[in-house]
Amino acid sequence: MRYILCVFMIAGLLSCGDGGKVASVDGRKVSTAEFDAYLKLKRIDTKDEKRRQALLEQYMQREALAAAIEKTDLPNKPQIQAEVNEFRKEVLISRYFDRFLKEQLSDEAVGKYYQVHAEEFTEKQVHAAHILIRTHAMITPEQRRAMLAKAKEVREQIRNGQSFAEMAAQHSQDKATAAKGGDMGWIKAEAMGKQFTDAAFKLQGGEVSQPVETPFGYHLITVLEPTRSVAKPLAAVAGQIRHTLKSETKAKELERLLASVKVKID
Repeated sequence: MRYILCVFMIAGLLSCGDGGKVASVDGRKVSTAEFDAYLKLKRIDTKDEKRRQALLEQYMQREALAAAIEKTDLPNKPQIQAEVNEFRKEVLISRYFDRFLKEQLSDEAVGKYYQVHAEEFTEKQVHAAHILIRTHAMITPEQRRAMLAKAKEVREQIRNGQSFAEMAAQHSQDKATAAKGGDMGWIKAEAMGKQFTDAAFKLQGGEVSQPVETPFGYHLITVLEPTRSVAKPLAAVAGQIRHTLKSETKAKELERLLASVKVKID
């Protein structure tokens, strides 16, 4: 404490009612606003004058030490200054965009983007049924040909009048859907893999596909109801929209800020 008081006396630190100045060190004024900003940074909210005075003394001790050290022959001083400058830029850029993006990415902005880009958040679905002749990686080429031939035979029986649902119950090796006549419900595009959904979305009502090979085996597919488009709810895509808006908005603001400053490299 004696050291602090000595520093204050020598540098003329303490000042009462001097236009908001609370102290100075080596002629540099420290304003009330600067000290209050420090307290806010440290999340200190104090109305206790004694505690505030103690914190001011601690703050000014560090200011005085920094001022004294700057006068010494400190090694690597340019590197230290470069580090301080980089930290200053990092904080400025980070704080600015935190505030800017918070203002720009409001719920209203997200909702507006959702409405304007409605097609992006619409997915196609088809009500399909299938019959699966299962294969696996270890079967021989002869076994694979036999399974393909069986799938073709089942398809031919359906084309000759057999019920798809009955044939699914008898022959499909997807037990979960076989009991329902092969009914898979409404499926999204590529939900079952590209080969399967490409075929399913091209079928007309009542048509049965040629055997479609996927990693699961050979599928015979039919469409029970026509393709429909379903909008994803805003709640399900809000995060995706915010990510898109953040990237686009930040890029535009970066461009605007950089254009407002003249840069010359000699």
